[in-house]
Amino acid sequence: MFLGGRLKNLKAALLKVLVFLLPTQLGYHFWPHWAYVFGIRIDYLSPTVYLTDIVIGALALLWLFENKSKKATRIFLFLSLLGLFASVNILLADLAMAALFKWLKVGELIFVAFIFIKDKSLDIKNTVVRPLALAAVFVFLVAVAQVVLQRSVGGPLYFLGERAFNSGTPGISLYSILGKALLRPYSTFSHPNSMAGFAGVALLLLIGLGRELKEKRLVISLGTAACLGTLLLSGSKAAMAGAVLVAGLYVLGRERKKMFGKILLAAAALMLFASLLLPLVANKTLSQKIVFSERVGQRLVLADLAGRLYAQKPLVGLGLNNFIPETVGLKAADYYSWVLQPVHNVPLLVLVETGMVGFGIFVLLLFGLIKKAMVMPIFFGLAIVFILVTASVDHYWLTLQQNQLLLAVFIGIIFRQNRRGFLLN
Repeated sequence: MFLGGRLKNLKAALLKVLVFLLPTQLGYHFWPHWAYVFGIRIDYLSPTVYLTDIVIGALALLWLFENKSKKATRIFLFLSLLGLFASVNILLADLAMAALFKWLKVGELIFVAFIFIKDKSLDIKNTVVRPLALAAVFVFLVAVAQVVLQRSVGGPLYFLGERAFNSGTPGISLYSILGKALLRPYSTFSHPNSMAGFAGVALLLLIGLGRELKEKRLVISLGTAACLGTLLLSGSKAAMAGAVLVAGLYVLGRERKKMFGKILLAAAALMLFASLLLPLVANKTLSQKIVFSERVGQRLVLADLAGRLYAQKPLVGLGLNNFIPETVGLKAADYYSWVLQPVHNVPLLVLVETGMVGFGIFVLLLFGLIKKAMVMPIFFGLAIVFILVTASVDHYWLTLQQNQLLLAVFIGIIFRQNRRGFLLN
């Protein structure tokens, strides 16, 4: 009994640490030969052990110790079913090791979501709301400092994943204000867009949980204000468009829950349909030799390449994390011989790398999530809308550690619900 209480307290402490560390990206990268393309290191291909992975590993050991009986076999049974498909996807991939490590990451994310789904004794207020609010404040303060300094802050922030850069660093993301180029803040993220996506979902999650828990403490107000500030500082057009859409839907749907549910379903269906059409649109547009900005041109090229890659293995896909190495073998548009990034559309990336089977699983998860969100406070559905908008024009929800983990926590909280209603504690 005494040991059980100690383990429960330790688990709660680790979960608080995990949630607070969600925005960080401190990690150790490994560079096997297959993580290089044309001699260039590709971060997306590099197996990486993050600080948050170590915390999750400790949680996994505690969970195994607490669930020695039949309960411990349930998650493994579920994973074994998914593992059948994963094994085929890995074995048929040209770069099998890259696919294997990505599937291990998927397994980790499923475990994180599983903790939040199954542990009904979890104190959401103390384990999620407050640490996430404090993390949001931290992200905002670092972002403000970077804008003021026009460089990274440095010092101890390195140990939370801040990278060294300034406004003159090649490839750095900049604002253009009145003809003057200014640094867009990265905080502890690898890109301002990733930071903006994180802030948008954290904002809606904090508001939703705060309302449900009737939590009115100062830390919640500071957390939501910090998220809004981070969104504004990010300069992310997709995130800002998502935020404007979310605000409009809140005004329309807060008193009309059935209508909002239909809008949510329609938004998901529209996103999926548009994503499937994107390679055709991109191919036709590029064939007309229209001159685009670099950012738009790259996205069109990647979408066109995605369509051609999907045609090679339509059933089970290229293999997770195989998009980038596979594109180098295809001739792209004349002005981009190769673009070493994933396609900037999550559904399309899922389709190409996991085929029709994986895409079907993705669609079932998405609509299962929407079904649960429909009977919850509106802010959870609005968060799904925000994710759909940003996932339509970027890939970070599927490729970057911080966004992946926040998404796993978000999914876990939504699926905590059972027939009796939303279980917060």
